[in-house]
Amino acid sequence: SLTFTDDNIPEAKEARADLNKVFKLLDDQRKVVKSQYNEPLKAFETKIKQYANQIKTVSDVINKSISDFEESEKQKRAIVLEGIIAEMAPNYELEPSCIEIIAFWLNATSYTKKGDNLIKKVLEEVAGAMTMVSNERKRVASEKTVITNYAKAVHLDPESWTHMIDFGRTAPEVMREMDKVL
Repeated sequence: SLTFTDDNIPEAKEARADLNKVFKLLDDQRKVVKSQYNEPLKAFETKIKQYANQIKTVSDVINKSISDFEESEKQKRAIVLEGIIAEMAPNYELEPSCIEIIAFWLNATSYTKKGDNLIKKVLEEVAGAMTMVSNERKRVASEKTVITNYAKAVHLDPESWTHMIDFGRTAPEVMREMDKVL
């Protein structure tokens, strides 16, 4: 019975001590068996980790070589692209440095198999970028001319007013500002 009274407390304490001894013996034996069982596993894990580290080291070296190769190929493609831009720029009345190179244009898939020329789609994108820059420059020049002529007509100094066009303002906006001054 697990009901204890003053009469059986000493017996219960003795039973508890006996059970704790048996538990300790069982637990100690479990630890010994577990240790013996884990020894081959630990040795195996140590060996596998060494192999894995060696493989990872070789893989890292290969990865670095691949990255270096890809970077050198990208530099070659950049030279080709810069040559194409330099060749096309005069047709748009631009300097080659005016064209911002988009990272996609340097991908291997943007070039022919030989890598010596851009594919048609990317070539069209480059031409589109040049057209956009050229048109924007023409727009700015045209709006500056409008502002200069208007400023002279209303007897204002055109220099300060034309700079507003460089900061993204349009000719009508600048003209409204000029009218406020008059």
